[in-house]
Amino acid sequence: HGQDRSQPEPWPAQLDEGFFRELQYHRHERELRTRLRRRAKEREKAVAAAQTEGGTGLVECEVCLEEVLPDELLACAADRHRFCRGCVRRHAETIVGDGGHRVVCLSDDCPPAKEGDPPTEMPGVAEEGILPEPVVRLLQRRLQEAQIREADMTDLERCPFCDFAMVIEGAE
Repeated sequence: HGQDRSQPEPWPAQLDEGFFRELQYHRHERELRTRLRRRAKEREKAVAAAQTEGGTGLVECEVCLEEVLPDELLACAADRHRFCRGCVRRHAETIVGDGGHRVVCLSDDCPPAKEGDPPTEMPGVAEEGILPEPVVRLLQRRLQEAQIREADMTDLERCPFCDFAMVIEGAE
């Protein structure tokens, strides 16, 4: 009446990454929740210890003015300004939402390294685990597209229907 369950089901032709991530989360959910609770308790202890030092162990984010631990701040490339991860994440998401590809310093008074240079950036935003993976991929793709445009390659041909580009020497 039923199927023979002694043989495993064949793998689908195309694997769904989202499904496997969800499966891994489900398999390790209890362990992840325990680890997150432990981290939260460790952070609470560190904040309490910093506050007992007269508040000198905490640093204020220049945007939201929240006091955080020094290792929770990110500095701009000029190392002049420091911001909490939440502010940097929201700033980066806004830039990506507006079609941008460069996450610049959140401070208005952060000049470029030298005259004519682009504004000072916030390095490591894509690598620090601040942004969700789809936003990181979009940011990286836009950065690559901008670099290709800036290269001003004369032999570069683009597909009119997608983002594919290729150098074809001698193309007219």
